[in-house]
Amino acid sequence: EKMQNFYDVLLRRFVAVGDAVFNSGSGGPDLERYEQLNSLTKTLYAMSQDSPECAGSVWNRRLGIFQQAVAKRLRDVEVNSLGDACEGEFSAWPSTGMLLLMRALPHIFPSTDRRHAVVTPALLLLGQILAQTPVKTRCDVTKGLFCAALMMEYTKGAKRFPPEATAFLASALRLYADDVESVLGTSPLPSLSNATNCSQLMDLREDLSELSNVTDD
Repeated sequence: EKMQNFYDVLLRRFVAVGDAVFNSGSGGPDLERYEQLNSLTKTLYAMSQDSPECAGSVWNRRLGIFQQAVAKRLRDVEVNSLGDACEGEFSAWPSTGMLLLMRALPHIFPSTDRRHAVVTPALLLLGQILAQTPVKTRCDVTKGLFCAALMMEYTKGAKRFPPEATAFLASALRLYADDVESVLGTSPLPSLSNATNCSQLMDLREDLSELSNVTDD
């Protein structure tokens, strides 16, 4: 039990450092947060090799907590005004620290198995996030693309197809279609169905259009 508690402390520390990287960067030579993340990943991997059942149990518990947090944020999004997470306002998307921990996961456990006690639940959680979390800001798009890339990384070794990831990528590309309102209305994912009402995303569309015109000239 002590090992499980210590392992969970490491997971929570990883998330905290990841969030600090998002908010304040590496922190200079005194903190070296990127190096902290590398060291934590190596420690988590070593402990997982020594006691895979213990590590798997802690990961499953932590993934359950993440899933509950995602569900709560999806409920809260209905009563909170959505802002840009990059500006410190409310967003339904998970924190950077959590996403970085999910990025470390396939380096700790094998992702080539068709079914895995930890990787499979993590994959399902990423799919839920992509499918259900509304995209309102540029920061949300960035996190969505990151989640899509994670799903592809998780499934690449097992030669599996992540439909939520490809659907999100297709919907993101639809933001720049000529008839954006009609094509997003047929998007398979509700997360991007109302993107035309979000000024940040439409501003991004205009910025890229202007950049394309400059390149053509």
